[in-house]
Amino acid sequence: MFIGRKQYIGNGGINLKKKLLISIVVIIVAIILVGVFNDNQVKEVPIKGSEVKGEYMNGFHLKPEVIRYKGVIITFGGSEGGCNGDIAETLAKKGYEVLALYYFGKENQQKVLNEVPIEFFQEVITYMEKECNSVNPLTIIGGSKGAELALVLAEYYDEIDNLVLYAPSSYVFMGLDSNKTASSWTYNGKGLPYIDLINASFESIKQVNEEYASNVPMTFRPMYESAIKNSRNKEAARIKVENYKNNIILFAGCEDKLWPSDTMAEQIKNKKPKNTDLYLYPNVGHVIGGLAEYDNLKMGGDVEESQKAKKDSDEKLYKALKSWHKKIWIFKFKQ
Repeated sequence: MFIGRKQYIGNGGINLKKKLLISIVVIIVAIILVGVFNDNQVKEVPIKGSEVKGEYMNGFHLKPEVIRYKGVIITFGGSEGGCNGDIAETLAKKGYEVLALYYFGKENQQKVLNEVPIEFFQEVITYMEKECNSVNPLTIIGGSKGAELALVLAEYYDEIDNLVLYAPSSYVFMGLDSNKTASSWTYNGKGLPYIDLINASFESIKQVNEEYASNVPMTFRPMYESAIKNSRNKEAARIKVENYKNNIILFAGCEDKLWPSDTMAEQIKNKKPKNTDLYLYPNVGHVIGGLAEYDNLKMGGDVEESQKAKKDSDEKLYKALKSWHKKIWIFKFKQ
């Protein structure tokens, strides 16, 4: 009996030792993570920016000295021709690897926003595979026409895991070329079906012409709304978002005077309810955090409300990115 009890105690001792050892390891790791491990949640990371240029690709590669998160974020600007550089720099300083890309207006690209070949994105994918720390997940952030482009790309490229769209479009619209009426986007040399503003109502066209003649900011929303309503090919021109199975976040102002981004965002949500989050902001115009008027264009909304929406949308953006792009744990031991 004594031997049996001794054996029992011995086995129990071994099990107890294992449990104690595991507990000690867990405690040590916890101490490292909390105290010695440098998470750098608040401090900005220095970044290195380099220009990237290919056959069509053009923009900047923003690489943090310490990459905190897996994957890549791509940013597109709107019809102004930018690359959304502000948000790109902000995210890079938080530890994300970012490509801020132009899609027209550069010497190796379409001079105006018309007939942009979306297959340039394959060149972007090839570049990321060679030059980026990791390519998964891939998130695209686009605003206005850049949001339209991002949604179109998601229809053609399975590599895209997440979309964040500001003032989005649910349709392909005509390009912005005064000399040629065509689609904004092409694929393999063929223009994608598009909504032509020639279908806009006479009243909406007259309003814009009168505003232009009077040198007051122009309101284009009625033109876009009536063009959608009157177009016979609107289903063909609608971007088939329901074929995209991954994550989408939509931000739009309900007082958008440039185009009906709020109702188009609702359409996107209705066509793809799963994995799609929609945030609409009352009294906010086309540019969240921007001015009510810009470059003789009426953007809409109240500036103060727009700033509040900017803060809220930024918080939602950062939270989503952290959930999509897993953290790369980097240990820094104190000397």
